[in-house]
Amino acid sequence: MTATFSAMVGAGFDLNLLVLDFPRGDRCSDAEWWPTLRAFEAALATHGARGALVASLPENLSEEQADQLVRRGIAPLCGIDDALSAAEAAAAIGAAWREAAPQPVATANPAGTTARETLDEAAAKALLAAHGVTIPAGRRVTDADTAVAAAAEIGYPVALKALGLAHKTEAGAVRLNLATPEALREAAEALSKLGNGLYIERMVPAPLAEIIVGVTVEPPFGPVMTLGSGGVLVELLRDTVTLLLPARREEIEAALKSLKCAPLLAGYRGRPSGDVAAAVDAVAAVQSLVLAQADSIVELEINPLIVSAEGEGAFAADALIVRREAPHA
Repeated sequence: MTATFSAMVGAGFDLNLLVLDFPRGDRCSDAEWWPTLRAFEAALATHGARGALVASLPENLSEEQADQLVRRGIAPLCGIDDALSAAEAAAAIGAAWREAAPQPVATANPAGTTARETLDEAAAKALLAAHGVTIPAGRRVTDADTAVAAAAEIGYPVALKALGLAHKTEAGAVRLNLATPEALREAAEALSKLGNGLYIERMVPAPLAEIIVGVTVEPPFGPVMTLGSGGVLVELLRDTVTLLLPARREEIEAALKSLKCAPLLAGYRGRPSGDVAAAVDAVAAVQSLVLAQADSIVELEINPLIVSAEGEGAFAADALIVRREAPHA
């Protein structure tokens, strides 16, 4: 038996399991079971391997027998399913221990004022772009004439939005795929009546997936980021995952891949794969902005972050930022 067990434990497994059920001590002696265990113990010692004895039922391993196993360096486990679950948990813990220690969770230091200001989309996107978030080419315009002039530089097709509205789609304040000056002029004349300005931007390629990136900052807990399936179905799907900041790129990528929309990023039903790297870059850039301005930013939302095909990038299609107003001197 020692030679047999040696052939198994010498193969380099992280954990070797011996399934062995001891008899009831009040019914018969367990003396004939111990040679098997000693052979297993010898094989483990020879190869410097780790092992556990698995009783198929908890009542097949007494506390006294379990104590002896522990003294021999063999883990006593009860139940095959539970043993496998324990091994899986131990592997996950070991993997976590091997990771670099995470940075301390960020905290917020309020600036001493409760007054808040909401940046319009143009200002929010300018701030995001300054921290590395990719924004479609766009600019603030005042009327139909300046919109048409801007479109000539940006290039058609374009999107036009009324500024100063929190929920533009519901208010009918967004016009997409405007491909001609005539269509743009008509849209500008209609939307100029809704908000306090206009914002025009180049249409991005059709998305493979839409992600919502949200951050809330509430002292003393600091910034918390939510990633989820985005677009107009965000409230219907309620598919989100939460990250404490700062988060590593690996954590951001794992969070994105845990969403229900993740198959779209992987190339669902023959479609191209999404630009996951660009999406992770965008989320990391949002994190950079929030951590740099955690004392002033109260809320940030990008919905949607449009993820294009691999190599084509990820773009913030709409953005909202709420900040604490700086205290007056």
